Amino acid sequence: MFADFEVKLTPKKNWETKFINIFKGITLANNETDYRNRKGRIYLNEPDNKYSIIEQYNRENYKYYVLIIESSKYRVKIRANSRISLEYIIYHATQKDVKDTGRPLTFYPHLSNFEAPLIEENLKQNNYQGFLNLILLIVFLTNLDLIYRNFLKYGFLLTPSYIISIVSNWKNFFFIFLSCILVLINTILTYGIEKFASTTKNYHLKRIYVFHIFNIASLLIFPLFLHKFHIITPISGLIGYFIILCFSLKLISYAHFWYDVRKYKEKQKQIIEQSEIKNLFVEIKEVLDSYPNNITFSNLLSFLFKPCLCYQVKYPTTSHIRIKFILIYTFHMILGLFALVVIVVQYIMPILQNSFIDIENKKIPSLFTRIIRISIPVIYSCF
Repeated sequence: MFADFEVKLTPKKNWETKFINIFKGITLANNETDYRNRKGRIYLNEPDNKYSIIEQYNRENYKYYVLIIESSKYRVKIRANSRISLEYIIYHATQKDVKDTGRPLTFYPHLSNFEAPLIEENLKQNNYQGFLNLILLIVFLTNLDLIYRNFLKYGFLLTPSYIISIVSNWKNFFFIFLSCILVLINTILTYGIEKFASTTKNYHLKRIYVFHIFNIASLLIFPLFLHKFHIITPISGLIGYFIILCFSLKLISYAHFWYDVRKYKEKQKQIIEQSEIKNLFVEIKEVLDSYPNNITFSNLLSFLFKPCLCYQVKYPTTSHIRIKFILIYTFHMILGLFALVVIVVQYIMPILQNSFIDIENKKIPSLFTRIIRISIPVIYSCF
């Protein structure tokens, strides 16, 4: 495992960013280049290293954690914002088999809670309003001519009659409905697979992996079969495929997390129950001691409706539901979806419809020009 951490080497008083290689002990270097050139390496590979984790606070009263490693030659401090990151440093430093490293790294992001840098509270501390206004101004001015020419040529295409024709077409909703049913079925199967895996003595049964692969693959492949029946329209296909892709990534994360739990569970006696470090694995041990009772269908369902793709046993929550916060972001979501529909209907679809004529007549230069014209609204719709 390779990473950069803030390190303090006694008797130095200042924290320094060091490159750390963690396997069969800990190796420090100033950076990755020095580590590969074997320049200025510090080895903490003694079997009798002593580990301890303490809590500390900075001047702004923010809490962080410090891992103290004591060997016969050095006393090293490594700090991080989350305890679990220091716990898996200890875990990998005590491994002797390379097969036991790597995959359990996913245990770290699944247990760590970090605030998103773009939430409203953090944006107030780091004011990006000036950059946002500049970007909006540049986007508007650079596309003002495109908007004007499009309106003169086609008018406003998103008329009430066009909206009614979309709503009245049952194909626009049937595939979305089938996608939701398929996601529900695969969610139940994923939960059943994990429950089955938790009751088996051999945690590494190959059929568990095969079940997950077939389950998620069926979720992704099923729309391809529906395409033959001509029940997928562009609108329903966009929404339906988005739902399937999003929930398939969630189920993959869910399966990865419990795989790591089973792998740690097998090594609990070997690693966590060692007398020297058994008190250090607090957050990991909390999950392992509750396994398999913490595999619940309600927990899986709540994860599916949370705005994240990385599964965690618990998430940071507020003391009450912020109705104003929900209404504001719901309005932003509706406004963004409406802007997406306008871009697709007003700009992308007319260019695509006119491109069929160029394809039939094999007008390559004209087709290339249309591709360039369609690239800008496609980029905006992606954002």
